[in-house]
Amino acid sequence: MSLAKQAMLLLAAALGGCIVVHDEPRHVYRAPPPPPPAPPPATTVVWTEEEEVHYVVYREYFGCTEEEVAFIPHYRRYYACTDDEIYFCWFVSRRCGLSFDVCWRSYYYDCGRSCDRLVVYYRAPREQFFVAVGPGVAYPPVYQRSYACYHSGNYASVTFTNQEYVALVHMKVGVEYQGHTSTTYFTRVNECGGNTSRVVVQSRDSCGRGGTTVTGVAVQKTAPRPWTMPPQQKQTWQQSHQAQVTRSETSFKEVHKEQVQKAQPQAQQRPAAGGAPERRDDRNPGRAPAQGGNPNPPAGKGGEAEHNPKAPAKGPDQPPPPKSPRDDEKPKGDKGKGEDKGKDEGKKGDK
Repeated sequence: MSLAKQAMLLLAAALGGCIVVHDEPRHVYRAPPPPPPAPPPATTVVWTEEEEVHYVVYREYFGCTEEEVAFIPHYRRYYACTDDEIYFCWFVSRRCGLSFDVCWRSYYYDCGRSCDRLVVYYRAPREQFFVAVGPGVAYPPVYQRSYACYHSGNYASVTFTNQEYVALVHMKVGVEYQGHTSTTYFTRVNECGGNTSRVVVQSRDSCGRGGTTVTGVAVQKTAPRPWTMPPQQKQTWQQSHQAQVTRSETSFKEVHKEQVQKAQPQAQQRPAAGGAPERRDDRNPGRAPAQGGNPNPPAGKGGEAEHNPKAPAKGPDQPPPPKSPRDDEKPKGDKGKGEDKGKDEGKKGDK
């Protein structure tokens, strides 16, 4: 109780009256409850040149329905995979008579995203990955080892890398579906610096010209070519496909519930559109690099100053360079003796 209230009680007792004192209620501050977490954004298709060509290849070469193509963006998002991996798994699933989802789960979980292990897992004949090539052909580097094994007949016991398997599938698309000869295809690969996926994209006007699908049947040219549409028609078609992708996300999340829960926190931490692109490991297509490394190590620990001694030191905590000693910074003991002696001699001269 405050001193003022105590004084009022004493005064009331002295005067014989009665004063009722009410303590003011204490207001306890309560922080407002945190807002509910925002739901993760829906999967959005970014329509690049590559996306348009992949759509047509999925529809006609792999024989996917519109519903199956609408699921593909969700695999990319929640499994952080590439179209290279999806091409490969569609090829294996079609040749082995499996559903894509069964084949994908085997590839991702049972085989650790290893193309070779998936081929062994389903005992897929390796000769089905090759296209007949005549003698005297110069192979691009990515095809040299695989085709050397193919011609020698030893491919059944050799382990191929993910990059080699993806390149073989791209060649099947380029020759069987887009109609390239093996010589022309290899020339295009060299012109693209060994990027076999780029060859497929750049050959978009040849889609269907080869006349053969992944299972060897005749191609049915039923997929629209977005790059040939007028702008308004193209926009309408893109919006229609995006709506189908959005509708399919709910059922995808139900089937892949565990993977979606793992991927959602990572998706919320990714940079917004226009930020730094995601780094990938070119030596193993489709795999993201190991996380946790520091891409910009500090100076002196793998940074600029360690590799380049002439580079200026950075940072506000860098100590200043040592100063050369000056006369005014000498110890007082050494300075006092000389000065006192000079003063004494000056006093004698004055006398």
